[in-house]
Amino acid sequence: MAGGKYPLVLLAHGGLRSAPRMGGWISANLASRGYIVVVPHPPHLTDNDAGLAVSEPWKRPNDLRSALAELVQDPAFGGHIDGDRVGVVGFFIGGTSALALAGARLDPDKYRRLCESDALAMDCAWFEKNGVDLHRIDFANFKVPINDSRIKVVVAIDPELGHVFTPASLSAIETPVSIINLGGKKEINLALDSAGLAASIPMSGYRRVPEATPFSAFSLCKKRGLKILRALGEDQRLCQDQAERSRAEIHSELADMIAGSLEKYLQPPVQNIDGASSP
Repeated sequence: MAGGKYPLVLLAHGGLRSAPRMGGWISANLASRGYIVVVPHPPHLTDNDAGLAVSEPWKRPNDLRSALAELVQDPAFGGHIDGDRVGVVGFFIGGTSALALAGARLDPDKYRRLCESDALAMDCAWFEKNGVDLHRIDFANFKVPINDSRIKVVVAIDPELGHVFTPASLSAIETPVSIINLGGKKEINLALDSAGLAASIPMSGYRRVPEATPFSAFSLCKKRGLKILRALGEDQRLCQDQAERSRAEIHSELADMIAGSLEKYLQPPVQNIDGASSP
């Protein structure tokens, strides 16, 4: 590692059922810009673990906090981390976790009623298939604040459960927040539409990435990706892009948007070609 101290970014990409390295493309991009990027690997869930996923909205932010605390004490990395320049980037339910670290709190009553609206439900078919009834879940942990004063900026891409946060907690957020939706105004999934969420947070910005879809946030696929998905009976949209723009092009734009939001508050060092850094 090059000498000196560097800003640190905690990254949470997708839910617990996502591939653990789905965020490798943005991690590598941010690392090349002078950030230390930390990606805690969550436990892998199977199709039968829907009951465990219910606790992700409050357990995952604590995983991010624990990862930060552990890394600061690590002999190899601790001396290179600038504790005054820490940010969080989250996609989907990872974006929910990022907002929680800024102070957003979920309303347990709204969460219990999540599956009463098909338009706002993301995992309800999975919950129902596995016999998970949100009305019977103990949501005591929802009431415990998990915001972290070490976090200086949050970037959330297509955050889930935006309509479940309490209005009071959103209006009290003092951390700068940047929210990005993938797609044009008429294309965004209603459950992921965050325009209203951004409007409820004082120090927030909101942007869209036209011609993108939620799948644009996933890794690039191998040439045989579509055939593999077809053979497995999986959703082929995981490897399909809009005709107008490639996934690589969207990755490039999205990475610039994320980095631009971080740089306002974390100011990473300039990286030279040889890997050395300059202030």
